[in-house]
Amino acid sequence: MKLSNGIISIEVSTHGAELISLKKGDTEYVWQADPEYWKRSAPILFPIVGKVWNGEYKANGGVYHLPQHGFARDMDFEVVKADANALVLALDSSEETLAKYPYEFHLEAKYTLEGSTVHILWTVKNPSSEEMYCQIGAHPAFNYPEFSKADEVHAYAELFDAADAKVESLEISRLGAQGCCSPLKGHFEIPGGQLPLTADLFSGDALVQEGSVVKKVTLFDKQQAPFLTVVSHCCEVMALWSPPQKDAPFVCIEPWLGRTDRVEFTGDFSEKDWIQRVAPAAALDFDYSITV
Repeated sequence: MKLSNGIISIEVSTHGAELISLKKGDTEYVWQADPEYWKRSAPILFPIVGKVWNGEYKANGGVYHLPQHGFARDMDFEVVKADANALVLALDSSEETLAKYPYEFHLEAKYTLEGSTVHILWTVKNPSSEEMYCQIGAHPAFNYPEFSKADEVHAYAELFDAADAKVESLEISRLGAQGCCSPLKGHFEIPGGQLPLTADLFSGDALVQEGSVVKKVTLFDKQQAPFLTVVSHCCEVMALWSPPQKDAPFVCIEPWLGRTDRVEFTGDFSEKDWIQRVAPAAALDFDYSITV
């Protein structure tokens, strides 16, 4: 499904309600899912972000199994609306999802355009009379402008906090066994607030910044001209990722309401780090935007 406002255009797949194209003129900003590096473009992470320890978790007195980043990205959504103003797709809980995740839900994904900006709003509704717990996050991948493996620095990123001030110092959660968070933290300075994006930067996997510090990331090209900006005022975690040891032609800028398990976490699902509680008949909104 396509949407255009004469300035930018997008394409969204019904499979996973995934944004698979964002163009301005002849420039394609979204990674085109070449499986040599990574077979996705901008998946929805739901009902978890990252992994559960040993691939299993406890909830409602039972033990369940979920793959990395949940199942929404691999399911077909129903088209609710597709007109000149918006694309809206939905996914409902079913026997298939309840076997993996014991909560009823209605998930809507809405895409709208404003000037050079794509607004993305995902809403998780709890239709039941019981509390539900979930995580949700975005994983959009963006092409490096004028990519060349010969370049040590492929682009630059500026990070901003809720007050729109540059973040010049970062504490990073390190990933350990099974892609879960270790107790170790990484700390590094960003001189001048501009982070060079190199292949080596992601040798230890994703850079995961917790605690609602980073709310906006602007990507600059090699000449340090602005290329695109991702903003999420609601996110509690922000991650940067490019496939380790691949020197890939893209970087992911990932706002999350959630995070992978702690190493060896075996508590109840409701006790996960950065878990979101949705009351009966209530809803959880997650939104972010991309400006090119």
